[in-house]
Amino acid sequence: MLHAIVQGKSKIYRRYLGHRDGAEVHVSEEDEITSTILGPLCLLDPSDVASFWREVLKPTHQKDFLIDEKPITAKVSLWPSRWVSDSSRSRVEPDLLIELSWKGESEGDPDRKRMLLCELKWRANLSGDDQLKLQWTKFLCQKERDDAIHIFLGLELSAGISAFERDKVWGDAPEHRLVLLSWLGVRHSLKCIRNETTPLGRWADLSDRFLERLQVRQFRGFHSIEPVPSLPQVLTEQPIFWRPSTFKGLMSRIPPTTVPLSNLQPIFFERG
Repeated sequence: MLHAIVQGKSKIYRRYLGHRDGAEVHVSEEDEITSTILGPLCLLDPSDVASFWREVLKPTHQKDFLIDEKPITAKVSLWPSRWVSDSSRSRVEPDLLIELSWKGESEGDPDRKRMLLCELKWRANLSGDDQLKLQWTKFLCQKERDDAIHIFLGLELSAGISAFERDKVWGDAPEHRLVLLSWLGVRHSLKCIRNETTPLGRWADLSDRFLERLQVRQFRGFHSIEPVPSLPQVLTEQPIFWRPSTFKGLMSRIPPTTVPLSNLQPIFFERG
C-alpha cells in the first residue's frame, strides 16, 4: 500500500484527510495509518527496529532508554489486548507494543528487555480521559513498567499533556516514562534514516513520502504566495474612485439618522 500511495496509484490516503465517499459509515483512520506505516516493522531485522526507535527517541528525555547494542529479538504487536484484573471485566488495547531484548551483560545473566507501549492518534481524541492511565497501570504489570516507556503519538499533543498533568502515574520529571511525540517529529526521524539501499532505509523513505501525502509537513511561511501587484509609478490621471468630485463614499448617499437610545435593542445572531 505504501508503494501504491506514494506513486499515485491509489487515492485511499484522501480518507485520512477527511474525504468521504458516503459508502462507509466509519473510517478507521488511526488503525489503517498505524498498520500502513508501522506494520512493516515486524518484517525488519531486530537491529533495524531498534535503530528506528533510537532515532525517534533521540530528541526526547528518554533518548538513552534503548540499549546501544544490537538486540537479539524484536517483537512488534499491533493492537495487543489484555483483560483488566478487576471486577469490570474490560480489556485494555493500546495500538502498538514493541518488545526488544538483548543478551545479559555476562554469561548466565537473564536477557535485558525494553518495552515501548504506544498509543497513536490521528484527528481523534482519547477514548476517555483515563485511556493512557489505564494502559500504563492496567495493561502492564509492575515488572514490565520497570523496563518500559509509554509513547503518545499524535498530530498535536494537548491530550497527552493533559493526561500527564492530571494522572501523574508515569513518575516524576525529568525521568518520567511518558513520551509525547508528534507525527511531524516522526517524519523528521524517517528523513534521518531513509536510504534506498537498505531495507530500513527503503521503508523509511516510503513512510516519509506517505506522511507527505497526508500533509504532515512543517509550515514554510508565505514565500510561495504571489506578491500583490503594485500600482504604476506614474498615473496619467487621478483614479475615478479617488476623485472627490465624482465619488464621496457610500456615506454620502445615506441621509443622517438619529436613533433614540431608548429604542436600541440587543441583537442576537442565530446559527443557521
